[in-house]
Amino acid sequence: MIEERDYEFECGHLCVALLIETPVSAVCPDDVIMQAIEHGLMAAQDYLPADKKLKLATELSILICDETQIQELNHQWRGKDYATNVLSFPATKTPFDIMPNLGDIAMCLNVLEREALNMNVLPIHHITHLAVHSFLHLFGYDHENEADAKVMEGLEIEILAAMGLANPYI
Repeated sequence: MIEERDYEFECGHLCVALLIETPVSAVCPDDVIMQAIEHGLMAAQDYLPADKKLKLATELSILICDETQIQELNHQWRGKDYATNVLSFPATKTPFDIMPNLGDIAMCLNVLEREALNMNVLPIHHITHLAVHSFLHLFGYDHENEADAKVMEGLEIEILAAMGLANPYI
């Protein structure tokens, strides 16, 4: 049985609720995961266009899960029956929201660690990249076609470069 680990932290205007539902990883312990996510989210907020900048405290929920969970989510919400690295779910606004909610992000630690190894990058850097990537999805950025991918990936590359991280797309 996996023990759930809950963390809350503030990241600029974001109030992040992090739920980790995987065994503790020797490669990416909880504090490394949290640090990578925090750095990615802080940097990404700085690069949002003025009309998208967060001005109020806003909630964001992040789930770190295993391959079975991410595959189920991917199948249920995207109709794709495989384990992916990250999924983003923008929030729908209701008149009853006490605090604005940006949405939810689900990351699969097993897939992220495997991808980092295959890409020959540090797992913390890959998690940081995917925190940026998934955060941008919550603001409507996408990569479903070549033009949109060029915009989104260009912004990701710029944000990561400002953090001293390499271009993940080469």
